[in-house]
Amino acid sequence: MKDIVNWDLFTPTLEDVFGPPRTSIDCQLPWDNQINFRSILLGVLNGLSDGQLQFMLLNQYSFKQFVGLQSGNQVLRLKTLWKYRNQLSQSGRLVESVGMFQEQLATKGYRLKTGKHIGASMISAPRQL
Repeated sequence: MKDIVNWDLFTPTLEDVFGPPRTSIDCQLPWDNQINFRSILLGVLNGLSDGQLQFMLLNQYSFKQFVGLQSGNQVLRLKTLWKYRNQLSQSGRLVESVGMFQEQLATKGYRLKTGKHIGASMISAPRQL
């Protein structure tokens, strides 16, 4: 994604909505607007609630990688995810930002499919005759 999406194009919009980047109180990682936005974007594109998004960020390496977190970094709290998603949505900039993301993908020849991320388990079942 680093070579496909120019994340800097989102900075003016994000700083307009969220203000300058902040530092988390309970850890040393600065919660910059890009991490917040990428997290929310993943949730929107995958149809995840904030709780599901937090779970996926905690358990899926690909989600952490997309957001820009290292494996040892803490994930945004549930309340923080809700706050940022709500703030971006109420500002009217969420749909605009997702559209900008999709346009960047389209110009590089990619098509975005949205949906739900579903976990599945295989179990053995007795054979019925």
